[in-house]
Amino acid sequence: MTARELIEKQLEESGYQFNACLKDLTEENFEAKPVAVMMSLKEIVEHCMEACQAVITGVAGGKHDWGTFQAPALPMTQLIEHFNILRGQAVSAGLSKFDDEAHWLSDYLVLHETYHVGQMVAIRLTLDESWNFYSIYRH
Repeated sequence: MTARELIEKQLEESGYQFNACLKDLTEENFEAKPVAVMMSLKEIVEHCMEACQAVITGVAGGKHDWGTFQAPALPMTQLIEHFNILRGQAVSAGLSKFDDEAHWLSDYLVLHETYHVGQMVAIRLTLDESWNFYSIYRH
């Protein structure tokens, strides 16, 4: 397996797990903050959208100004769709420079998303103890 094949597999898996945490979620729980010091699921999605934008900007040679990203004001389902579109653009951009700048995809997407998946699982379980946390895995 090449490094590119590995990152593609990791991107697929981190994206799957991220979206699995959002499956069958209510709008109310999307915006809930059951742990006051943690982001809501909505805020995590918006934050990860900013990471995607940082990849796109960075790969193009720019420097992302953290904290300036404004996610569109959309209902939950549309915001998640928008995240996935932006993520797809970030993946394409990152793969275009992968041989020289692998850190964009490794650091900003794979590692960053899996970090937030752990938070999202904790939030989902706090909101609903019966939620099946094994549902984030395909295997």
